[in-house]
Amino acid sequence: MTPREREDLELTGEDARFVERVRSAYTPEPLSAAQRTAFDARLREKLEHPRWRGFWIPAFSAAALAALALWNGLPATQGEAPASVATANAASPAGTAWEQLLFESDLTRVQVGDDSDELPPDYAAIEIAFFDGV
Repeated sequence: MTPREREDLELTGEDARFVERVRSAYTPEPLSAAQRTAFDARLREKLEHPRWRGFWIPAFSAAALAALALWNGLPATQGEAPASVATANAASPAGTAWEQLLFESDLTRVQVGDDSDELPPDYAAIEIAFFDGV
């Protein structure tokens, strides 16, 4: 440590008094031999015997995960018609093709056809350049 660093670490009179007040306020009272022995015994007992509550956290987590897997793995009820959903374009009969595709079509069904005609000209040029029009 250089002399400059030592000077920086030295406390002024007011700082030294403050540190001493804090040190004296937080210094524990010395324990008697019996108190120290009892404290050491309680500490040793806590360290040797882990808490039993620590077992419940992984157990509840595993139970919640099993319940979630069971809930998501159950098949949907058969024979019920899906509830009708009000769409945004219901008020406007003149919706565009993409609005009809988005709101009214079955998105789980595979769409057959060529979508390249729907690309803007800039993106169509990129598709031809990099994907060979695939």
